[in-house]
Amino acid sequence: MRWTSDLYLGLDIREDAGQCRKNIESGEGAYMVLTLSPNGKDQLDIRTARSMLRPALESLSPLIVGVAKDRKDALRLLERIASDCYFERKDADLRAYLTDRLKRSE
Repeated sequence: MRWTSDLYLGLDIREDAGQCRKNIESGEGAYMVLTLSPNGKDQLDIRTARSMLRPALESLSPLIVGVAKDRKDALRLLERIASDCYFERKDADLRAYLTDRLKRSE
């Protein structure tokens, strides 16, 4: 799995980013993850963390940009990312915003 170094966390996440990552990579917990869409048409995907462990998705290796406790928390997290994007860029290009954010944090 590929992770952004500047991970967005949902409001309902109680543990730190490192613990979330460890739980997800070991298949524990029922998290939702937000990833840059690997298909090139869409900006982001919301999927279950367990789906990231499937061989077909592992080969695509989408970049995980956010972790949420459940679907509702994931949608709130998506709203926060969109708001941050608009505040900074004055547009809705979430993929470009997150890619730029990743470059700045390296």
